[in-house]
Amino acid sequence: MKKHSGITEKNPREEAVRALVKMFSGERFSDVILSETISNSKLEGVSKRFFTTLFYGTIERKLTLDYIIGIYSKIPLKKLDAEVINILRTGIYQLLYMDSVPDNAAVDESVELCMSFRKTSGKGFVNAVLRQFLRDKKAFPLPEGQDGIKVKFSINPEIFDSFVSDYGAEKAAEILDSFSSAEVTYIRLNNKRFTVEDLPEGFRETDIPNVYSVNNLHLKSEEFIAGVYHIQDYSCAYACNLIEIAGNEDILDVCAAPGGKSFTLAEMTSGTIYSCDINYKRLSKIEDGIKRLGLTNIKTIINDGKVFNESFPKFSRILCDVPCSGLGVIRKKPEIRYKNFADIVHLPDVQYSILENSVRYLTDDGILLYSTCTLRKVENEDVVTRFLDSHPEFTAQMKTIFPGDYNSDGFFTAKLKRNK
Repeated sequence: MKKHSGITEKNPREEAVRALVKMFSGERFSDVILSETISNSKLEGVSKRFFTTLFYGTIERKLTLDYIIGIYSKIPLKKLDAEVINILRTGIYQLLYMDSVPDNAAVDESVELCMSFRKTSGKGFVNAVLRQFLRDKKAFPLPEGQDGIKVKFSINPEIFDSFVSDYGAEKAAEILDSFSSAEVTYIRLNNKRFTVEDLPEGFRETDIPNVYSVNNLHLKSEEFIAGVYHIQDYSCAYACNLIEIAGNEDILDVCAAPGGKSFTLAEMTSGTIYSCDINYKRLSKIEDGIKRLGLTNIKTIINDGKVFNESFPKFSRILCDVPCSGLGVIRKKPEIRYKNFADIVHLPDVQYSILENSVRYLTDDGILLYSTCTLRKVENEDVVTRFLDSHPEFTAQMKTIFPGDYNSDGFFTAKLKRNK
């Protein structure tokens, strides 16, 4: 450990291994673990960036890394201690994907981590696996068929097959490659209280009003804490603009958590945002954001989007951002690569139920925006088409944003209006 600004800064490799042990035990989501680790370990600057790259990168390439370890390890992976397997994963990730790290440093530091985690007996094993990988010049053969897809892209083959079915093999590969590209952070200026002059340096204007980008992953600053801006992906900001707010509408945000779109809508209107979610803990996070941003026109409500709420008025603008498989945000949450398809087969019915119920709150001349952060057509176009078949009085303008379009999240929108 080293001293920095009077604070003892921890080893980013060690913190990455600790965070990965939590991650792969299913303790929490990657973004939560990353944020907590950075906060608790006081990682800053280069160390923070190194930790973030190593943590997210190891999650992203887990199946590839495990395949390589399996080639050189005589011990089955399931019999290895959690710390040892993650020391190996991070070691091979550095050797294979981090050109800035010297090979010897990647190996030696990995071996030393065995001492940090009191896995003395693992030192020789870790050293042998990494050295043998180096002697083979980092080359490894891909298996055939589905296993080859799983190893090459480090993804559940069912997800790849889903993309192929919807978009073809070439586009599917392009989508997966884009999830591995460097992330751009987008923010939205809190124009209710601040101007562009209040933003820190380094932000670049986009084609969406009050939306800026910066090449700095997980940016947090004094300005963020003060409520000058909130972090919001380009695709989400794009979706909010489709609602066509004139400036004084009350707006229903049916499935609002974690709240970013509610914040943007509140900054776009003098009306009230009915920010709803079925989960109290998720709703409390929205309230934290409201407080930080100083927004006074958001009303948080515990509400089930599938059940009609007779106390709600009619709305001329409704955002229906439904729960989804999240296959458009793999870059931000790489653990989604390994999502079990059995856990998401029910989603289209849930999404349709929420859409069907939400339209009951819409005025005759209103706009309802249905959106998801997935790229699966069964959760997107198919749900909207099913709705249109049952409601011929509506028309829809549909658009899919691919992650490579704006270096942003994959996203789907459908703007629904009644026929005149």
